Amino acid sequence: VLSDGDSRTYKRLCDLDVYDGVEITKEVCVNHVEKRMSTALHNLKTGVTLGGRGHGKLTQAAIDRLTY
Repeated sequence: VLSDGDSRTYKRLCDLDVYDGVEITKEVCVNHVEKRMSTALHNLKTGVTLGGRGHGKLTQAAIDRLTY
């Protein structure tokens, strides 16, 4: 089992072919992706609209719908 931050280890294991032709797969933690997306959207929130003239503003409720 490899954890977050083990990208180099994963790449090295793939390069070494340690399991004799068996492909190693990398799975992304959904919670980690959600946290990064939520943070990015919060950073964009100030003054950003998704539509025109105030319609579709990037609000906290919109961020919650997009990330949960």
